[in-house]
This record gives sequence, C-alpha cells and structure tokens, in this order.
Amino acid sequence: MRRQATAKAAALPVATVAGSRSSSLLLPLVLGIALGLSLMIVAVALTPAWAMRKGSVAAVVEDRRETLLYGGVAVALGVAVGVGIALVLS
Repeated sequence: MRRQATAKAAALPVATVAGSRSSSLLLPLVLGIALGLSLMIVAVALTPAWAMRKGSVAAVVEDRRETLLYGGVAVALGVAVGVGIALVLS
C-alpha cells in the first residue's frame, strides 16, 4: 500500500514538468508561424507588378503595397521580439 502512494507522489512532478514543457513550446511555434506569414506578406508587397498574375491579389497589392510592406515589417519585428523573449524566459 505504501509503495503505491510513493509511486503516485513520484509520478506527479514528472507529469507536471512534461505538461509545462509542451505548453512552453507552443508559444514559440505560434510566434514562428506568425513571423513566417508576416515575412510572406512583405515578400508579396515587394514583388514587382509585372511578376504577378493578373487577378484579385495583384489588384489588392497594387493599391496597398506600402501599407502591406510597413505592416508586415512591423509585425515581423514584433513577433521576432516576442520569440526572443519567449526563448529567453523558457
């Protein structure tokens, strides 16, 4: 009976550490995905008009090229700072 209680007490910290480790990896993963998407937006904003196919995306980019560029760079910088903070604190 005493061995079962000891085994349960020993298993609790391991499960807690494993649960906190997976949740701490989730934040850098989400921030990394957001960083990739913002850099893709910057790349689309920097693409010349002659290289884009005619369509709705080209029309949206042509009208808002500067806004997309500055917004994508600002989001990328913010996410990069967030990833740095998340990695330092983990």
